[in-house]
Amino acid sequence: MIARIVISIILSFSFMQAVFATHNRAGEITYRQISANTYEITIVTYTYTPSAANEYRGQLPIDWGDGTMSYVQRVEEINLPDNYSKNTYVAQHTYPGPGVYKIVMEDPNRNLGIKNIFDSVNIPFSISTTLKIDPILGGNNTPILLNPPLDKAAKGQRFVHNPAAYDIDGDSLSYSLAVCRGENGEEIQGYSFPASSKEFRVDSINGDLIWDAPIEVGSYNVAMHIEEWRDGVKIGYVARDIQIEVYETNNNVPVFEPIQDICVRAGDSVAITITANDVDGNTIFLSARGGPLEETSVKATFASKMGVGTVSSDFVWVPSSHEVRTQPYTVVFKAVDSGADISLTALQYLNITVVGHPPQTVTAQAQASSVHVQWNNAEDAVTQFFLYRSRNPHAYTPEYCETDFPNVLALQYDKIATLSHESLEFIDNDEGWGLTPGTTYCYRLVSDYAYNSPSYVSQEVCVEVTPAVSVLTNVSVEHTACDNGKMFVSWTMPFDIDTTIYKPPYRYSLLRTDGFSVLNFTEIAQFTNLTDTSFVDTALCTQNMSYSYRVDLYSDADGKPLLIGSSPISSSPFVKIHSSNKQIRLTLDSHVSWIHDTIFVYKQNETTLAFDSVGIFQNNEFVDTGLENLQDYCYYVITSSHFQHAKMPQRVYNNSQILCSQPIDTIPPELIDFTVLQNCETYTHTIQWDECDPDIEKVRIYVKSCDDITDDVVLGTFDASKKQYIHQFTEFNSTMSACYYITTLDAAGNESNPSPDTCLYTCPVYVLPTIFTPNADGENELYKPAHNRYVQKIDLKIYSSWGDLVFETEDPEILWDGTHYTTHKKMPDGVFYYVCDVYEYWADCTLQPRTLAGFFHMFSDSGE
Repeated sequence: MIARIVISIILSFSFMQAVFATHNRAGEITYRQISANTYEITIVTYTYTPSAANEYRGQLPIDWGDGTMSYVQRVEEINLPDNYSKNTYVAQHTYPGPGVYKIVMEDPNRNLGIKNIFDSVNIPFSISTTLKIDPILGGNNTPILLNPPLDKAAKGQRFVHNPAAYDIDGDSLSYSLAVCRGENGEEIQGYSFPASSKEFRVDSINGDLIWDAPIEVGSYNVAMHIEEWRDGVKIGYVARDIQIEVYETNNNVPVFEPIQDICVRAGDSVAITITANDVDGNTIFLSARGGPLEETSVKATFASKMGVGTVSSDFVWVPSSHEVRTQPYTVVFKAVDSGADISLTALQYLNITVVGHPPQTVTAQAQASSVHVQWNNAEDAVTQFFLYRSRNPHAYTPEYCETDFPNVLALQYDKIATLSHESLEFIDNDEGWGLTPGTTYCYRLVSDYAYNSPSYVSQEVCVEVTPAVSVLTNVSVEHTACDNGKMFVSWTMPFDIDTTIYKPPYRYSLLRTDGFSVLNFTEIAQFTNLTDTSFVDTALCTQNMSYSYRVDLYSDADGKPLLIGSSPISSSPFVKIHSSNKQIRLTLDSHVSWIHDTIFVYKQNETTLAFDSVGIFQNNEFVDTGLENLQDYCYYVITSSHFQHAKMPQRVYNNSQILCSQPIDTIPPELIDFTVLQNCETYTHTIQWDECDPDIEKVRIYVKSCDDITDDVVLGTFDASKKQYIHQFTEFNSTMSACYYITTLDAAGNESNPSPDTCLYTCPVYVLPTIFTPNADGENELYKPAHNRYVQKIDLKIYSSWGDLVFETEDPEILWDGTHYTTHKKMPDGVFYYVCDVYEYWADCTLQPRTLAGFFHMFSDSGE
């Protein structure tokens, strides 16, 4: 009778659970940012309308991922066709600060009879999303999923679902297949993806969930992740759990006429006709979802229409500059037929990339050693401008919607400035160095819109920079030394002086600064004769430093100095030397107002001590090979350069400092193979290695031991010819578990990369005796292990022959005196059984158990 009552209760509970819980079909969690750490979370579930559970789901539990949970109230319930209900739950939550939070909703239970989830009615329905709060990444909102998961599938026909995800932040989206989740948000054990005749997958780029094709009717649940990426970093995901019902039918899925993705400039019109056909002649309902129709500031238009056998409607959109972004907008068109037994759905998506306009009416006006660039901006959505410069014109017209400046390197353009959206001009003086006189400089601009979305590049404007009042022609090292070095400096006479403004007498001021700099200039000489155009600067450290010079021209009329103008800044050629194994590589630092053509390299002859020409720079460097390590070699270079202006010297030469160095072997040797042999009897690990390359002189052995897991310990550095090392342990070590790796060293001390680890398990011994005699004779009074080596702890339980627990301990020494662990009375003689989990260090320094089970006899002569 009692058994019947229990069974009745269980059956009643199961029935109530099925009635009140079998309703969840699909769902997802999204959020939008309210303030720095406050977010509004929206849970959308799709449930079975007739289920009584809908009446009891006015609120849902949510785990916020920060150690707190609460209930979210339902704010909307909409009954949809085919017994679907859409339920929307909304709540706000403030997080404690930056971090990654997994938001989870779990609700019992799923629909009854899901084909690919065993006992689905008793498996919780769980959906989640990840929220990453990171001040560096900035604010974030999840994608919005605009296409509800309501469509049905036909056995043997290709089925496609697309969530029509729209990201208001312009982040990149990717898509992946996922396992449905159950209790505690964990993957459902035994879950399997639906069987297909060809494939079941998610297109990672466009978001299509493709099932080609179902082979068995019934209900299936699948999941997909919509993942957000920003600057190459994954910042979150939304999980959508979807129920797909498969039917046996002769109806065929509608078919769309093909269309192409579109790129459009802001302000231009997108107009495309969407057409769907039904081979069965059924009525088709054509509709669309997507960001341009629902979320953008300027909405697109697309009239939903019905037609028999075929249906068409026009999609029209004229995006504004506020819609400019790198990621395309996706519009999903849906065609649903009116089959006699089941309505089937076809999807077609259109990707639209909106590109912004560049600055308009770009002009360039030459000034003294600089260019004044100006432009107009008619787009209020621009966030910044990129300014590019090149020497000499380069013909290039971007293709329609070809964004940014893809040929910037091929056309020898450099980005010289990033400017705010308020900027409409820029003075280019090469960051204070001054532009090269006689050179034609060309400029292009790119407008950057929200979400790092560049426009196409502007048209090119060019202008020739006329010479300034004077131009430096030489900054050349005359003598290399660290205290009495000399530098030869020369310049041109002034070109055109407006004598109506600047009256004689005139004066040069020669200024110098250390290194490559446009700051901290000091006057080192004055010249009142305009034909005096050279100077030897002395007491310099030309060995270790470059120097930069500038010439200022003054009018000293009426005793009031008036600056007429300044030359571009030029520096001395400064050689850098890079030594390696049997070779020396030279590079050159130089910032000058002339154009280098050839850089000649001179090397000191070991016999005559004169400097001989040995080559020229190629690809901005010179490499001298076949040298002897640790031997001195000395070099300097002469730059051969020109000006582009007709009034300037056609050829100028300048010397660098003399610099010496020694080739040094900096290349590490190759690795070698090694093995580690373990001998538990002698407590040793023997590290052995193979024959070595002649370049290898030493072998260094590292160990990572469980005795000290914080640092890698160097066991020693040994001659390679030794070929082995014995690492000695003792029984007093806690373990012999250890990982070894080696490096090799050459004669120059270069150390190779480390080898992979070779790890050895410890040599544990734990033997329990079979006889125990606590008879007060002073021998064998305590039950303890006969042998115990490298055991960290145990979990021992001793039972009487009746199965009663009489003793337990975690102490590896046990030390049981034969009394009951609670009554403390002596146990009678007999057979006792034990189960003992023995914990020892494994090679990864984690404690792992192994189980021992057995029995022993206790003889105490107690007579009990």
